[in-house]
Amino acid sequence: MGSTLHGNPFLAASPQTILVIGTDIRSGEFAGPAEAESKGCLKVVESGKPTGASCKHGPYRSDTLMLVRAGGGDFRKLSIPRDTLAQIPGHPENKINSAYAVGGAKLTVRTIEKFLGINIDQVAIVDFDGFRRFIDTIGGVKVNVPITICSSISEGAFKLQLSKGEHTLNGFQAIALARTRENNLVTSGGLCQNPPPITDVNRAQFQQLILNGIKDRLTDPFRAPYNLVKGPFIAWDAPQVMVSSMGAWTMPQLVFAAAIGFSNGNDVLTPTSTTAAGNLIIPPSECDRAVKKFLGSSPPHKPACSPPS
Repeated sequence: MGSTLHGNPFLAASPQTILVIGTDIRSGEFAGPAEAESKGCLKVVESGKPTGASCKHGPYRSDTLMLVRAGGGDFRKLSIPRDTLAQIPGHPENKINSAYAVGGAKLTVRTIEKFLGINIDQVAIVDFDGFRRFIDTIGGVKVNVPITICSSISEGAFKLQLSKGEHTLNGFQAIALARTRENNLVTSGGLCQNPPPITDVNRAQFQQLILNGIKDRLTDPFRAPYNLVKGPFIAWDAPQVMVSSMGAWTMPQLVFAAAIGFSNGNDVLTPTSTTAAGNLIIPPSECDRAVKKFLGSSPPHKPACSPPS
C-alpha cells in the first residue's frame, strides 16, 4: 500500500485524505485487523493476493467506505454508499464495496481515487467487532437518530428498536445501528407499526453519527475524569479496532484532529437513480459537488463516477 498512498503518518502539519474501510467480520469467522497485523497478513489484505490458512481472510466486502479529511485544522467526512456502481480497475463494473473482496485495500484505494478524481493519503481498516468493545470501554455513545429504527439484524439474532431522537447506545447497539440496512421489524402496534424505509444513504449517515459520538465522548471535558480512569483500557482497545498506514497513533491523531479542526458537517454521496440490480448511480455533478465540499477545491483529476447504466 505504501507505493499507492500519498501521505505521511502525521496529521498535524497539513490536511490529509484518509480512507476508512469498515469490514463486517463476524467473530470467529475471519481474522480482524489486529490479529491480521500480528500474523503479518495486512500486506496480503492490502495487495489482494490469496492468503494462507492462518490469516483466515475470506472474500468479504467492505461494509463501510468513508473518507476523512483531517489535519491542518480540517476535519470533514464523506461517506460512499456501499452499493454505488463503480468501475473496478482490472475487473467488471460492480458495487464499489466489491473492490475490497477481489483486491483488498489497495484495489479499493485505486477504485475510489478513480471514482472521485482524488488522491488518498492514508488507509485505516476497521473491525466492527473491535469497535463494539471500544464503544463499551468509553461508556457508550450518544447519537441523535434521525428516523425511527425497527430492524432485525443477523437473521433475527438481534432486534434494534429506537425512536427518533437522542439515545445513548452501548457497543452492541451502536454496531447494530451501523449495520442496519432496512426497517424489517414490523409489529401490529407501537413504535414499529409503520416504520419508515431506510436507504443506503441513511445507513452511511448512521455510521457517521456513531463516529461523531465516539469523538464527542473522547473530547467532552466533563468526561475527562472517566476517560482518565479508563485511559489504560481505552489505550489497550484502540489498536484492536483498526490497522492503519499511520500506525498505532491513528486513533489519537483522528480524535485530536476532530477536536481542534473546522468541520463543514457530514456528507454522503447521493444517488440519482438505481439499476435493476440494485446498484446506485452517482452522476458526475454529484461527485464534483461532494469533492469540492470535502477538499475545499475541485478534484485534482476528472472523476469517473458511476458508469452509464
